[in-house]
Amino acid sequence: MEINVSNYQKKIKISKKWVKKVAISVLKKTGIKGELSIILVDNKDIKKLNHKYRHKNRATDVLSFSQEKEEKVACPLFLLGDVVISVERAKSQAREYGHTFKDEMRILIRHGILHLLGYTHKQMGKNEGD
Repeated sequence: MEINVSNYQKKIKISKKWVKKVAISVLKKTGIKGELSIILVDNKDIKKLNHKYRHKNRATDVLSFSQEKEEKVACPLFLLGDVVISVERAKSQAREYGHTFKDEMRILIRHGILHLLGYTHKQMGKNEGD
């Protein structure tokens, strides 16, 4: 299992080692052995990506870019893709939802990885607009 974490934002201090640990935990629970990248950005950068790839001109919390062509994962070892998280958005959502920043980051890491594995918002119990 290989997880690469890159931090391109400077507004909020976060441990890349901790992010990697959370991602490994999520993958272990799925039984999937693969590689993925987690990219930490600010609201400005995720807004650009959201506009380019989803045609929504606003910041969002997490985006997933799968390397798999299939809806569901077929093999036990492969390149999953990239999860991009706005750390800035995670911090504001944590305050809004009344939990800690780390709890919000755990939620977003898990959410992004589940998307890489082919799960939809409906399967995760979320509204499609989330």
